[in-house]
Amino acid sequence: MNPSYRILFVGFISEDGTSAQRFGALQRLGHTVEGITTSNPFRGVRNRVLRAIFGRLGKYCDLRGANRRILERLGQERFDILWVDKGLVIHPATLVQAKVLQPHLIRVSYCPDDMLNPAVNTPRYLATVPHFDLHVTTKSYNVPELRQLGAPQVFFVNNAYDPAVHRPVPVTDDDRRRLGTAPVGFAGHAHNDRIIAMDALARDGVPVVFRCSTWSRGLVRPHHLNVVMGYVGGDDYAKFICGCRICLGFLFKGNRDLQTTRSVEIPACGGFLLAERTDEHLALFREGEEAEFFDNYDELLRKVRYYLTHEDERFRIAQNGLRRCRESGYSYDAVLESVVRQITGLCGASPR
Repeated sequence: MNPSYRILFVGFISEDGTSAQRFGALQRLGHTVEGITTSNPFRGVRNRVLRAIFGRLGKYCDLRGANRRILERLGQERFDILWVDKGLVIHPATLVQAKVLQPHLIRVSYCPDDMLNPAVNTPRYLATVPHFDLHVTTKSYNVPELRQLGAPQVFFVNNAYDPAVHRPVPVTDDDRRRLGTAPVGFAGHAHNDRIIAMDALARDGVPVVFRCSTWSRGLVRPHHLNVVMGYVGGDDYAKFICGCRICLGFLFKGNRDLQTTRSVEIPACGGFLLAERTDEHLALFREGEEAEFFDNYDELLRKVRYYLTHEDERFRIAQNGLRRCRESGYSYDAVLESVVRQITGLCGASPR
């Protein structure tokens, strides 16, 4: 029987996102989890300029007082694990003092991004690297890089899905109109390479929709692509995936992505995944059996056209992808259980 731990979880738990999903998964695994949020308190500000300023401050400044609250709670109650989810605002001194307050505490850093990307990390984060007992990363190339920065233990995990969110759901005609679904769709951040590829698909007669929440300066202007603005999450995200016959899986080159959360979220919803071909994608899903992949635009266009006219084959691959997600343990529950086993193996990580 796996041990049950008391976990102090620090992350974006007050927002709809993967950090909150990991928080819930740890609870489902039977652990006692207390949360300290690092979410930007000004996220709902309507003024665009102020929202941009506060958004930047939210990345670099501890607007929620998380460092103070961590030490307060550790001074009041005993915990087994301090779990910091993408801790850009956590100070090295906080981690040092945490170990002074509770010498048996295991300090865990979980980061879903490329934390060696200068656009993502901060000098403060880099300074904390040696002070975590375990780093968990979804970026395989970060493993040696984190070790070089002084990380004592680094554990690579694949991206995961939340079974409470990412699952097959019925989609009504009203849902399709409200969410702007199309035969081919992509929901995610706007980057030029993605826009160019989808605009080319639209130019070549493919009914494709791009659902995104923000549009920044410097992005190319699409001439043919149907762009639907507005964040889509929770059940609506699952409905968007289920409402599209083909779901594209673009990678973020700035993060050196070899896989993303969409890589498993789309198949977990029963969606048909057509993603950029990488070794990690090929390890997650059998090509042509559980998902499909492409190397260039010509292959993307050819496969889109093929699967839009071969419904039975497309449906079979999507169902196989869903089965693979469930049988191979791609859920957060299964992935975080493997992380907890790593924690248990560390010296002093015994529940009290």
